[in-house]
Amino acid sequence: LNGIQYEDIKLELTDHIASEIEEKTSIQDLSFEVVFYEVFENWQNQMKPSSSFWVGLIYSSPRIVMDRWKSTTKLQQFKSLFIAIIPTLGLISIFKIYNNSVIIDNVIRGLSLVFFSLIVYYRVRIWKSKRKTTFSLMFARNSNVILFYMMLFAIAPLKMSEINIWHNILNAFLVSWFMVYLFFNLQLAYKHFQFIKKLKLS
Repeated sequence: LNGIQYEDIKLELTDHIASEIEEKTSIQDLSFEVVFYEVFENWQNQMKPSSSFWVGLIYSSPRIVMDRWKSTTKLQQFKSLFIAIIPTLGLISIFKIYNNSVIIDNVIRGLSLVFFSLIVYYRVRIWKSKRKTTFSLMFARNSNVILFYMMLFAIAPLKMSEINIWHNILNAFLVSWFMVYLFFNLQLAYKHFQFIKKLKLS
């Protein structure tokens, strides 16, 4: 009724609300119904629609969902920026050794194909499962943008220059950051299925 349709958030909210009701009824001499509505009212703010610059202002979700989405996105983006330094150095080294950007373009295209296949595979599995979590929400929304950029990489491959080293570093870093961020996004799909599996076992 409050727009909470994600299994992990439902479970978390139920646990919090039940714990608070149990605590209040053990201390106060009030009926379950009175305490229930009192506790539930305290959580109403977390269920109001909210949006964030970090995930795109066009998206709106209950605040408790948006807070998790925002914190996960921030963490993924900052971690991707730091980790991307390693593959950037690798791409620059390959270009220096072979002096040929075609090899790098083929590596990027190969990785893009693998990641593209995994995204499509997970999206189909999530769609078939009919179960929703915040992990599946974030994965679906992020992969829309990711698939668009992957098509751009396929059309316009990375071009290394023998003259401009800073151009090479910037291009290699952007591609590396994108690939690392893509990997983190795939982890969201994995976490979705992990949670659904635990839910079935419990």
